Amino acid sequence: MDEVRLIDGNALEQEMREFAAQIFVGCHRTTTDSEEAVHACADMVSEAPTIDPESLPPYWRKTAEDSPTREDGNEIGSILCAGYHCNIRDGMWLENIMPWHVVRDNPGTFPLWMPLPKLPDLPVPERRCMMGND
Repeated sequence: MDEVRLIDGNALEQEMREFAAQIFVGCHRTTTDSEEAVHACADMVSEAPTIDPESLPPYWRKTAEDSPTREDGNEIGSILCAGYHCNIRDGMWLENIMPWHVVRDNPGTFPLWMPLPKLPDLPVPERRCMMGND
């Protein structure tokens, strides 16, 4: 139970309430404790916090199985990928920021990728001219 799963809580809650109604009807109104237990569980589901998918950390995806699309890129279409660099110290895997379509078109060179995390809202820095006497 260590893995966190995103589920459709609304569908689960509705299914539990329907199950409670079946218990109530099927037992000829004799097992209200079971019905109340199911309703209590449904209430727990409805009151549970919702997980925003954007808050989850990105994960590596295999380019050959799940190619990046334009929507996966940031404002300028970049994604994070892993690429093999054979001209560095006998070769090594390095992270790269590349345009999404380059990774899509070269799965052998870039076998893994993930979207870049969203930047927080940052203030726009003051523009300064570095020429002249300022």
